Amino acid sequence: MSLLFVSHADLPESLLREAWERMRPGRDHWPADFGAAMQDPLLSRLLRIAAGAKVRAAANAPERPAKAQTETRWPYPRQTRASQALDRKRAAAADRDD
Repeated sequence: MSLLFVSHADLPESLLREAWERMRPGRDHWPADFGAAMQDPLLSRLLRIAAGAKVRAAANAPERPAKAQTETRWPYPRQTRASQALDRKRAAAADRDD
């Protein structure tokens, strides 16, 4: 089965059942069992679309190399409130130490 072009007829039942279980909560108007949902033409089409989209998304996902565990350090020293001994009113008035 080609993963890029998935025929909706070729989807395995496990993927369809997984799509049904994922989409079923909160939809009380849907049939209570998977077989009845597959008998409904609209619901079966929705389930096939959802299952096919999941297969295509998995096939198109890029391979990402494992990220190296390195400690990222900020290029500037962190300033705390104590190190920021700044009188904002004085700075706004342009008052300088002589």
